[in-house]
Parts: sequence; C-alpha cells; structure tokens
Amino acid sequence: MLGWHPSREQLDRYVRDDLPLPQRRRVARHVAGCSLCRRKEDRLSAEASQAVPFNYDGAIQRAALGAGNWLRQLQDESHHARELLAELLRDSGPEPLDRLRQAPPALSLKLLRLLQERCRSSWWQEPAQSLQLAELEVAVAERLDGTRCGSGVAADARASAWADLGNSYRILADFGAAELALRKAAEYQRRSGDLVTECEILGFLASLRDHQRRYSEAVANCDRILQLARQGDDRRWEGMALMAKGTIVGDRAMVEKGDLREAIRLLRKGMARFDPADLELRLRVQHNILNFLNEAGESQEAERILRQNRHLYDKLGNTGVIKLHWLEGSIAEGLGRLPEAERSLRMAWEMSSQQKLIREAACLSLQLALLLGKRGQREEAWHLVEDAIPIFDALDNQPKMAAARLLSLRLRS
Repeated sequence: MLGWHPSREQLDRYVRDDLPLPQRRRVARHVAGCSLCRRKEDRLSAEASQAVPFNYDGAIQRAALGAGNWLRQLQDESHHARELLAELLRDSGPEPLDRLRQAPPALSLKLLRLLQERCRSSWWQEPAQSLQLAELEVAVAERLDGTRCGSGVAADARASAWADLGNSYRILADFGAAELALRKAAEYQRRSGDLVTECEILGFLASLRDHQRRYSEAVANCDRILQLARQGDDRRWEGMALMAKGTIVGDRAMVEKGDLREAIRLLRKGMARFDPADLELRLRVQHNILNFLNEAGESQEAERILRQNRHLYDKLGNTGVIKLHWLEGSIAEGLGRLPEAERSLRMAWEMSSQQKLIREAACLSLQLALLLGKRGQREEAWHLVEDAIPIFDALDNQPKMAAARLLSLRLRS
C-alpha cells in the first residue's frame, strides 16, 4: 500500500511505537499529510496517556509501569521537539540547528514532522511563511545522522523536506528555485526508494509543469502516480492523481479554447476515490469542477452547487477564501452581475497581494481589468494591466503577457 488510511490497530501500534520501522515510516508519512488520521492519532495518544491500570498482578503492573514510563518519554520528546521548534523560529542562527547533531534521532524526526505539518498548513493559511518553514525543514533533515537513524530514513526525510521546499517555491511563483529543489528531492528519493515520497514529488512536479504550461509533462507525471497507486491498490493516491490530471487537462483546455468535459470527468472520477470524511480534498476537487463548469458556460449550475458548499471553504484557510471570492466573482461575471463580480474579484485580488501570491494576483489583475473595461473604468483598468505585465514576463507566461499588452493598448486607444 502506498499510504491508504491506516487501520485503528495500525494507528494504535504506531502510537505505542510497536510497528516495524518500514511500516512506522509509512504511517508517519501518511499521518503528516492526512488531517483525518492525525486527529485519530491525537485521540489515541490522549487515551493512552490517561489510561490508569488497577487490580493487576505484579507482572502486569510492572508492564503497565514500563508502558507509562515509555509514554512519558514520548510526551517529553514531543515537548522538547516543540520547544526546539519555537527556538528555531525565534533564532535563525546556526546554534540551535548544530545542537541537533547530538540530539537523539527520535527528537530530530519528531521536529521534522512538526515542521512538515506547519509548512504544509501554511500553504493554505500563510503561503509567504511556508518558505521559512521549508528551509528549516531542509536544514534539520540535512543534519540527520544516517548512521544513527538509518540511511534510508535519513534519505527519505531529506527527500520530503526538499520536496516541501520546492512546492513552497512553486506556490510563491519562483519556478526556477522550485525546479532545483524538486530535482534535489528526487535524488534523495532514489536512495530511499519510498513510493509515497515519490508520489508526492511527482505531484508537486506536475503542479509546477502545469504552471509552466508544460502540460504533456504534467500529465505524464500524473500517469506515473496513477500507475504506482493502482499497483499498490491505493484509492486515495489514485484519487489525488486523477484530481491533478483533471486540473491540468482543464487548464490546458482553457488556454487552448478546448472542451472542458474531459477535465470535469477526471475530477469527478477522482473525487469518488476519496474518503467521504476527507472534506478538504473533496472540496479542492469540487472547486476545480465548479471553475470548469463556469468556464464551460454552466454558471447557474456552478452557482447552485457553490451555495451548498460555500461554508466549507474556511477549512482551506486564507488561500481557500481567495479561491472562494475568485470563483464567486467569475460566476457572477458569467451571469452578467458585473457589480457583484467586481466586489468579489477585488477581495480576491487584495488578499492574494497581501499573501504574496504574485501569480494569482497578476491573473486577477488581468481579469479585473477586463471587467473594469466593460464598466467604463478604463484608467484603473489600465494601471492594473500595466502592473501585471512585468509579472507575466518574469513568469515567462507568454499567453497572459500577450493578452495583457493587447488589453493595455485597447484601454489607451
């Protein structure tokens, strides 16, 4: 299995540190990226720490005492990892990191897990902060002693850390740095051989290729994830690959003025693979479906579905709210409600600028400028377009740059 949801027994054994190392690594990687299983793990940890044995004979009491001591040690390690994380976030100098060379491997691995959770959460909550967290994650991973924690564990930790750094760069539209970091991640993954990490790297690389408009390569990466997922009978990773592929196919269709039905079909097929309780993933898929429905001229249907699920966008943090306002503005524009569309697009544009999401802010500038031009607000529209042109140039987005320059000329004519 590549990372399907662990059973309760597996999670219970994971909490008690009773899994063989390869299985423990796999469960740890899954829990780090799955909020549903992380909540189950937290609940099991709390139950274990509150268990108080009584009326047992001496042998069982000694065993229970040993388990209690182990749980206290586990809690101490978690506490120390959180303390060290707070220190690292306060002090960016080398001293706190250098101390990790002498720290127990378990402490460094717990610290890495905390950093990964924070980094991946910040992709949705505070994207600008993800870079600092990912850089710390890489620094900690590179200081792991492979002779103490195992060369495979160290290589996998480094692969995952570099992958998170690459995806953070991608989100902040530094595609060159993202390319280098993901290449480094792939080098480490080949040493560890971990298939979950390979799928994650391929997924991040597919998103990067999508943004670079290298659609054939992006789809090929998704197909490789699908192959691995089906070999391992892993419905969750199969769903994630179909979600990514559907998004890429749809993005290509919008650029090339093609048919969006295949993208919508792939996305719906992917959503059927997810656990119904995994609301965040299901919402991300549905958001892309609604966006493509609106682009295909089915704005009323998109609005109907959005009204039923609008409240769920808060689960995706600040980035989710940006996506919500952007989608609402696009649907309102498709339905001819231009003042409403302007309000929503302005909110999305302001938030994306505040979050330093320059690619999204530039795309919103162009869309908002087109809308303002329709409403006769040509001067403001022109300034928005002029600000967006150098960003599209830096991102090497020739179609958007050409469209922006053409619009600028029309607004000035």
